[in-house]
Amino acid sequence: MLIDAMHDLQEGLSSSKLGNGLYKVRVSSKHQGKRSSFRTIVIFREGDRIVMVYGFAKNEKENLTMSELKHFKILARDILSLSEIALQDAIDQKVFVPIGEAI
Repeated sequence: MLIDAMHDLQEGLSSSKLGNGLYKVRVSSKHQGKRSSFRTIVIFREGDRIVMVYGFAKNEKENLTMSELKHFKILARDILSLSEIALQDAIDQKVFVPIGEAI
C-alpha cells in the first residue's frame, strides 16, 4: 500500500504539497478507500528520493500542528541535502529502511 501511495505521489494523485519537499499522501487500508484511512508525511524530490517519515490514521489525527510542520520541513531539508553516499550509509546503518525497489 505504501508503494502504491508513492506511485500516486509521483503522478500527483492523493497528495498535498506542504512545501520544502514535504508532502502529505493519502494511503488506503485493505478494507477501506483512501478517504478515511491513513496519511503519511513524505519527503520527495522527483527523480531522486522518496522517504516516508511519519504515518497516522485520519480518524486519530486530522492534520499536523504548526510546530510539527515546522520540524518536518527542517527534517526534509536535512534529508534532501544528504549525498548519495550519506544516504546509503544511513540505509546500511538502518536509520532508513527500504520498503521496495527504487521507483
